[in-house]
Amino acid sequence: MREKLLFLATISLCLFSNAQDSDLPGTWYLSGFQADISDDFPIGVNDAPQNPTLTINPDFSYQGIAACNTFSGTFVYTGIEDTYAIQNFTRTTITCETPSHTSFESSYFFYLNGVEEPQVRLYYEGSQMRLEGMSPGFGLKFLDTVFLGIDDAEANNIKIYPNPTADILNIWTSETIAIESINIYTLTGQIVMSTAKATQIDTSALKKGVYVIKILSDGQKTIKRFIKK
Repeated sequence: MREKLLFLATISLCLFSNAQDSDLPGTWYLSGFQADISDDFPIGVNDAPQNPTLTINPDFSYQGIAACNTFSGTFVYTGIEDTYAIQNFTRTTITCETPSHTSFESSYFFYLNGVEEPQVRLYYEGSQMRLEGMSPGFGLKFLDTVFLGIDDAEANNIKIYPNPTADILNIWTSETIAIESINIYTLTGQIVMSTAKATQIDTSALKKGVYVIKILSDGQKTIKRFIKK
């Protein structure tokens, strides 16, 4: 009986270990954020002065570079396919000189520090790796080679300002673009505000934190992040 129990325990341990994807360890380069199961919106020069990274070690500890700060922590396999708990997250506390870098780091660390998303999904797709919170479609996209980011800040002629904001968030568009609808989400995908054809949004009722704003204009979606301070 004792030998049988030891055999079953060994088999269970092997299955648990093998469930961790051996393709995940390595250095990954953050290429974009995903929100509302829409097209990824890419990392650009306004987000970070260099390509942000996430290096996963064979023991599933991790470390990386954001915009102004470095970080480290541990992914612990939960026994559920693709799902990992986040433990031991630490980061440096350098103050970014550029506000957009601060906004980017708040979004990036949201998925890595285990505070609001204590578990994440990690899965590998060829040359890509995705890290999602427990709300499908909201998370981070990585590539296995350096991603030469573009400056996407005004690529579609839509601006939001000021960012960070304490109350009013202004939305500017070129004269040829008509706003059809606006939705604001938390980083976990919860919709907190919805309106139509607005050029100003009163965010004073929102809690402090990072939010995603999705603007539908002329049938095209524009997704940006902003900080409510």
